[in-house]
Formats: sequence, C-alpha cells, structure tokens
Amino acid sequence: MFAGSTLAVIAALVFSMPAPLWAETPTDVPLGESTRAEPELKAWNYVLPLGLAMFQNFAFWGFGRLVLKSDYSAVDLDTIQRNFTVGFEWDTDAFATNQLGHPYQGSLYFAAARASKLGYWTSTVYTLFGSLQWEMFMENELPSYNDVVTTTFGGAAAGEVLYRLSSAILDPSTSGGERVARELAATALSPTVGLTRLVNWEIAEEGPRPVAPDVSVDLIIGRDRLREDGSRLKMTSVSLGVEIEYGDLAPKPDFEPFDWFRFTASANLNNGTVQRGGIELLALINRHVFDCGPGQCLVGINQHYAYLDTPIFKVGTSSFGGTFGGRFVLTDALELNAGSHLNFIALGGFNSLYPPSIEEVYDLGAGAMARTFLSLDYKTNNKTWFRDIELYLSNTRYFLRALRGVSANEYAGVSRFHLHTSIYRGFGVILGADLYDRQTRPDDLPNISSSYYTEQFFLVWKF
Repeated sequence: MFAGSTLAVIAALVFSMPAPLWAETPTDVPLGESTRAEPELKAWNYVLPLGLAMFQNFAFWGFGRLVLKSDYSAVDLDTIQRNFTVGFEWDTDAFATNQLGHPYQGSLYFAAARASKLGYWTSTVYTLFGSLQWEMFMENELPSYNDVVTTTFGGAAAGEVLYRLSSAILDPSTSGGERVARELAATALSPTVGLTRLVNWEIAEEGPRPVAPDVSVDLIIGRDRLREDGSRLKMTSVSLGVEIEYGDLAPKPDFEPFDWFRFTASANLNNGTVQRGGIELLALINRHVFDCGPGQCLVGINQHYAYLDTPIFKVGTSSFGGTFGGRFVLTDALELNAGSHLNFIALGGFNSLYPPSIEEVYDLGAGAMARTFLSLDYKTNNKTWFRDIELYLSNTRYFLRALRGVSANEYAGVSRFHLHTSIYRGFGVILGADLYDRQTRPDDLPNISSSYYTEQFFLVWKF
C-alpha cells in the first residue's frame, strides 16, 4: 500500500500545479491537425529499453544483495541452471509484493519502451522480457507463473498510465526552473521515463509546446465510519484519495489504447495505521461511439487493474473485457450516464480464509469482474456557486476459482452510493456509503460470509 499511496500523492501534487501550465492553447501546432505522426524508429529505439530493463534488474538485485542482504538475491550459476531445469512454480511471496509490487516493477520496463517511442503492444513485450529475466536470472527462488502474468499485464497497465501522466507534465518549450521542475516531476512519476530522456539527452532539447491532454484531478479528504454487519461498533478513519480522469470519449478516428482512462487511489488511516486502501485503473483499449436514441452509446474493449485491501478481503486482479455505456441528455440541465463492464481475469489473487499452510495465505485463480454503474448529473445555471449535483451508483463483483490454494469459489463485491455537490468552483462535498461483502465457498469446508458498510463525508477539490 505504501508504494501505491506514494504514487497517488505524487500525482496529486504534480497535477495541482497552477492551471495555466496545463490549459494554455498551443500556438505551435495548428488546431485540427493530427498530432499522432509516427516517429522515425531506429535500432536504438529497440535496443535502449532492453538495456534499461537489464540495468533496472541489476539495480534491484544489487540493492537486495548489498543493502538488504536478502536471501533471494544469493544467485550463482547453480541457481540459474536450476531455474531452467526445474521450471516454474506458484509464488508464495507477500500478497502486496505480488499484486502491487510486481505491477509497479513491470511498469518501469514498460515505460522505458514507451519513452523510446515504441507502441503500447510492442512495449508489453519488453515488460514480459524484463519479468522473465528477473525470474530466471536474478533470484534463487524458482520462477513464478503468477509473477510473470502480474508483472506483464499489471505492469503494462500501470506503465502506460505513468508514462502518459509524466508525458503530460513535460514541455520542451519551457526553460530554466520550470523546465527542471517538470523534468523532475515526470521522473518522480515514472523513473525510467526520466532515465530514458537523460540517456537520449531529451531533457535539454527544445521543441514546440505539446497539445495538453484533457486531464482532471479530484483530491479527496474526509472521514468515514466503518461498521461490520450486525455490530454496533463503528471505527472512524481519515480517508485520503485521488481520482484522475485522462482523455475524453468524444468520437475520433485515431483512438489508441489508454486514450481514455480513470485512475483512483485511496487510503484510510485509523490511529496511524492503514485500515484499508485500494488502487484501481480502468482504461479503454479501443472503442466505437455511435448515436442511440436521444444520446450517444459506446462499445469497447477495456483493461482493468485492481488492488483492494479491506478488513474482510484482499483482491488483486488484472483483466480484459468488454464495455458498454451510454450518455443521454434528458433535459437542458439533467444528464444520465450508465453502463457496464464484463471482464475475464486470467489470474488474480484473494486472501484465503482457509490457508493450507502459514506460507500460503492467499489463493490464486481465474475468474471474472463485472460492474454496472449509473450517474445522474444535474447542472444549475450558476457558473461559480453550486454548479452541479451528481448522484453516482455502482456495483462491482469479483469472482475467482482457485487454481492454487484451497479449492474454493471466492466472491467479493463493492456497492457504492455517492452524492457529490459542488459548492464553489472546484470545491465540493461528497456524502456517501459503501457496502463491502464477501462469500467464500470451499469444496470441502464450511462456507463463510461477511460484510460491512461505511458512512462517508468527504471534501473534494477538482482541478
């Protein structure tokens, strides 16, 4: 959770810069012309990210070996030969290490390839390469099925988000202190983007001001009270969160993966400790927009990543699936948005309520994620005070059939009710409630069910 919360804070600080830095209309690129001209790729564009992936792995290994004195980093020719001879197994590292740490590690491989001007799908191959090199050569533990899957697919998702956000900060038309601040902020978000720019000496190149992407950031702080089903005891916590929406869903012919995504991160603190938290990313890989009755509808392919740490369940998933939604203008002031996502989880993790051993405290398996959502947005005629009121409802369900661990079907869900009222410009309040539930249904053991809900009052600033 620490790594995820740190990234969220960095993103929040970076995007809370004065609005003119982001909103100025570029004068160097004629409006209406495409800015997606394919760069001229040379052998160096393909070789550099390979070198950076290996450099990154050696840096991680060296830190573990020389500083942490970790057991896993004691590698030699015998351990490498054994990795190739024995082959893959299921990894039993900590849940956060596998479901959160490995996607971040993969994001560094991926972002180096993207910063070298390679495309989304090609960069995913570099993420797989970096993961395999680490598993086969840099650990004395046997290579892991789940690590390769999570690092590759979770890393591609996280890497594209961090690459795009860091790129949104960069502006080669600036100089002096502003240029340094932008380069450092972009490097903080995605270190291998900064390293790639340093190696290529792009940090000193001058160029036109790029077209600013459509980015909105919500910073959220408040208190909520958590109560387990059937209990009168309420645990109060301070909630910190950030939500970033990148891009828009307007029709255009050259839509590319992650031209639209929504990233959220939150942490709830109770007596100085993290009571619960989560990181979620939903991005569109492709989409088609068409007219449907009084509004516009969308069908598309999405990529989803989630890491949820709650008192009754921990879930980590990377998935792909279909999206359907619609936007309907009901009146001059009232707008309805509704839709659903249905995704396949190739490999996900659930903390186990019946661990077969102390070392195996979570299950891994395949399954599905489904979400339905609806929002009603009422806009007033005011431009400054009380501009709009939005009601948001959603229900998200996770299902996993354990392939490793206790044979069981795992179910978990989050139902959300939020009422957001703007007060003055970007400042507003959220009144809400979330319901968390879980059902564990083992093949040969008793079923377990649990749930709790939260009562929320948040302040929100939209940038």
